[in-house]
Amino acid sequence: MMLIHIYLNEALIAEAQNIRLEPYSTTTLRKLYFSKVKQKADEILLEHEDQVQIEIYALDKQLMYFEFELYDVNYLDLNFWTFEGFIKNNVIYRQGFIDVYNYWISGKEVQWYNLPKGISIIDYILACMNYSSLQITPKKDVFEIDFELVKSELDFACAFAEEFLGKRSYMGRYLDTFEDCLLTLYKHRGRYFEDKTIKLKHINKNEDIHSLIDEVKLILKKYRFNIIEA
Repeated sequence: MMLIHIYLNEALIAEAQNIRLEPYSTTTLRKLYFSKVKQKADEILLEHEDQVQIEIYALDKQLMYFEFELYDVNYLDLNFWTFEGFIKNNVIYRQGFIDVYNYWISGKEVQWYNLPKGISIIDYILACMNYSSLQITPKKDVFEIDFELVKSELDFACAFAEEFLGKRSYMGRYLDTFEDCLLTLYKHRGRYFEDKTIKLKHINKNEDIHSLIDEVKLILKKYRFNIIEA
């Protein structure tokens, strides 16, 4: 279950089970919708220019914290609240990131190469980064990366993370952060990856990513992976 805490002056005034940002706005104001709301304070008075604090949790993880300055508010319906105003402190609210967790909560996996509408690959990667840990060593020895599905560095990071560490895993966004993750794994296990083999499949089917494949091979060789081009 997703859990949203709503605070006013650092006092918890309500909890909700879902939050959604209005996707488009014709002004600088943004609108937030909260559903399945439970009032936690005896009396609630929200007014123009009040600043509320919002915490979002799911699967034992804090997903987001931000402050929201109210311009208009509707909380007469005890189950459904609407806030209109401004997100403070330069926080970037990503509904797609929240929606990835909504899928996971419902027991559904999200495929990085076939993302649902409204979820970007960056949203998916950020959700995996928030969810996973690099403090593991893969048990199997042979891994396959299918470059028919890979069109960018972001795709490669997702493909490698899922194959090497499992679903909902994180191995960076671009090649520089991918290499940072390999360095972290190397330090954690205390050795290189000469015991691991990476099969690169269908590498000749997409000429647009030949330079990406060359860079990937250089990084993998640096960490002493065995590479098979299939």
